[in-house]
Amino acid sequence: MEIRPAAEADIPEIVALLKLSLGESLMPKSEQFWRWKHVGNPFGQSPVLLAVDSDRLVGVRAFMRWAWHTSDRRIEAVRAVDTATHPDFQGKGIFSKLTKALLAKCGEMNIQMVFNTPNEKSKPGYLKMGWEEAGRVPVTIDMRSPVRIAMGLLSKQGPAPAKSAAGNLSLLEDPSLPALLERHARKMKDWITTPVTQPYLLWRYRDSPVAAYFADGVGANHVEGLVIYRLKDSRLGREMRITNFFFTESKAASQLKDIVRTRAREHGVHYITADGFFGKQVLGGLAFKRSIGPVVTISRVTQEPLDAFRNFAAWRPDVGDLELF
Repeated sequence: MEIRPAAEADIPEIVALLKLSLGESLMPKSEQFWRWKHVGNPFGQSPVLLAVDSDRLVGVRAFMRWAWHTSDRRIEAVRAVDTATHPDFQGKGIFSKLTKALLAKCGEMNIQMVFNTPNEKSKPGYLKMGWEEAGRVPVTIDMRSPVRIAMGLLSKQGPAPAKSAAGNLSLLEDPSLPALLERHARKMKDWITTPVTQPYLLWRYRDSPVAAYFADGVGANHVEGLVIYRLKDSRLGREMRITNFFFTESKAASQLKDIVRTRAREHGVHYITADGFFGKQVLGGLAFKRSIGPVVTISRVTQEPLDAFRNFAAWRPDVGDLELF
C-alpha cells in the first residue's frame, strides 16, 4: 500500500470514497464543498494524504488549514476534518497511518497545533494517538419559547423539516468593514482568536455551499457593529445560531441586541445560541451559559505550548470557527 499526497485530479475519487464510507446524513459531500473547504480556504490549501492499494483509493485523511492569534503572535494550526477508509480495508490501521504521516508533514510545514471536534465514536482513536481533550465548548442560550423546546425534548419524533430561508450577506462587502474588524481585534488582543478579515468572512459565509447565512449591522455611514447568524430547524424548534459578532462601542452592542431580538421575531425563532464566552453581549441578561457544545481535542505538532488552549483558559473560538466543518 502506498501513501501519497492528494492531487487535483484525485478530488472526484476522494468525494466518492467519503460518500461510500460516511454517507451524507450529517453533511452532504460534493466536489464543490471539498474545493471550498480545502482549496479556497484563505488560510491555505489543506494538506491531504491518500492511501492507495493497486491503483485503488482506499483511504483519505485531510487537515484543514487554520490560524489563531493574539496581539503579539500567530499560531499556525490545522483542523482534523475529513477522513475515510474503504469498507473493504477497515481494521487495517489505515486511519492511524495516514494521521501520523500527515502530522509529520504538518511539522515540516511549521504548523504548530492541530484541533478537531470528534464524535464519541472517533474520539478514542485520537486519544490513543496522544491527543487530549481541551474541554466542551460553552454556549450561551436565550430560550424565547421554553414550552416549545420542552415539547420537543419530550417528543420522540425526529427533526422537523428544514424551512427554507434565503440568506442576506451584502453587508459583508461594505468597504468600511475592515476598519471594524481591526478595532475588534485590538479589543480581543488578550485572547486567542481567529484572525478575522473581510476576505475570510466572504469565504466563510457568502461562499459556503452548504448553509445560508444572514448578516445584519448598525451604523449610518460605516459599519459600527455586525452580527452573522443562520437558522437551523430541529425537533426543539427553530434555532437562530449566531456564529460571529463584532463591535467596539457599548452603544453598538445595545443596538445589536435590538437587531437580534427583532430578527428572531421575524424568523419565528424559538431559541438563540451564541458563543459561551461573550454571547451575553448580544443576547442580553436572560441568556445563560452551558457547556453543551462539541468536545474539542488538541495536540501539538511542534513544541507550541498548549496550556492556554486547555479548558479554554485563553482560547476563545467563535461558533463559526467550529460549526459546519
